[in-house]
Amino acid sequence: MIIKIPKGTNIQVDGFKVKNGSKYAYFNIEKLSYDIRKPLIGKNTSVISAWQRLTRSNFKQIKKPTYLNYYSAIKSSRKLYNKVIQHSGSLWEGTRFPANYKSVRNDRIRITNDGYLEYFENFPYAYRVSGKPAYTEKLLMQNMRLLESI
Repeated sequence: MIIKIPKGTNIQVDGFKVKNGSKYAYFNIEKLSYDIRKPLIGKNTSVISAWQRLTRSNFKQIKKPTYLNYYSAIKSSRKLYNKVIQHSGSLWEGTRFPANYKSVRNDRIRITNDGYLEYFENFPYAYRVSGKPAYTEKLLMQNMRLLESI
């Protein structure tokens, strides 16, 4: 399945590699907003992350937007066989992670890489692709200033 990412969409790169003289970037579609990831919902797919070849025509490095400072506490780490562990950036209600998290549901909030605040009600802790949020809002510059003050 091919997912078209609109021009100008901010994407957080989770890794780089060079293969046959070409540079590739690794990113996770799940970290983007609902409208972009919607085609993956309900599909039996194992690929929500991808290595994309970097060229000047398809990617441009930019200064990190303020709202992505939210992701600075999230780390990716390499394991055996060059696999990368991805963290979703979600904030869950509660004081502890449930022992049997695969059967538990709770409210969840997150900021997507492309600048949307998403709120999910009664959402499962274990998921492949996030469904439709109960509430979503594009973050605007005035909202960014609020995030900086938090």
